[in-house]
Amino acid sequence: MVVAMRLTRTKHFCRSFSKLKKTPLAVKPAKPPQSYARSYNIAVSNNNAPNAMNVWRFSPKSAETPTKAVLYLHGGAYVVPFAGIHWQFMAKLVTASNRAVIAPDYPLAPAATVKDVFAQMLPLYREMVEEFGAANIAIIGDSAGGGMALGLAQVFQEEGLPQPAQLILLSPWLDVSMSNEGLPALDKRDPILDIQGLQAAGEMYAGELSVKDPRVSPMFGDCSNLAPMTLFIGTRDIFLADCRDFHAKLTAQGIPLAYHEGTEMLHDWMLMPMPEAEKVLREITSIL
Repeated sequence: MVVAMRLTRTKHFCRSFSKLKKTPLAVKPAKPPQSYARSYNIAVSNNNAPNAMNVWRFSPKSAETPTKAVLYLHGGAYVVPFAGIHWQFMAKLVTASNRAVIAPDYPLAPAATVKDVFAQMLPLYREMVEEFGAANIAIIGDSAGGGMALGLAQVFQEEGLPQPAQLILLSPWLDVSMSNEGLPALDKRDPILDIQGLQAAGEMYAGELSVKDPRVSPMFGDCSNLAPMTLFIGTRDIFLADCRDFHAKLTAQGIPLAYHEGTEMLHDWMLMPMPEAEKVLREITSIL
């Protein structure tokens, strides 16, 4: 009963995103729990440019400097900052993979749009390529971060930047238009996400662009010649319909996608404290 009540509140919170144009969330710069410093080396950087984002780096407490990295892009419908579950997942990634995890506190809508975000993400990726080499970088994103990961990879291809070694998409938001005919039925089964709230958040993030611009909705972008892709989704996730269509699209085009569905799993279940999520973490680590 307690879990059901919490999930209901989460869905109501998602529905409230439609009000953010008039009353944006009061967002402070994100910070990981102080206790994490006992187990990990944690650093934050900021180039002090106008509207620059903080970039957090988690790495193992060892004498050796990591030579491989994960660029982790958190979810939150592009309007909500890091949550505790994101910091926990990052910590688990560091422990399991022995890699540095780089996590940008990217600017949020409605104050920022996809153009503002990508203007900061591209230089960050170039810096990571210079430090680690593209072959030693994996990009992992959950929810909105999963959509951003795929959209960035498509832009890397357009810009002539090297692809990372892996793209790992966790409950990715692939089409912010929320126009898939299968969504209403899934909305009734998803206790976390809400169509109306997500439509509003997607429009704010798109700004002057169409909500079907590939930078916003990478479902409609060119996925040829991208890094190897892995996707995890649950069958009680509102994004399931788009993920299934994306899988079918890539299969028809002969583009490999390691596709995994978790039966009766909710949105972002891979980040939750449950045995099924631990199994996904082991699979991610084996991929890395």
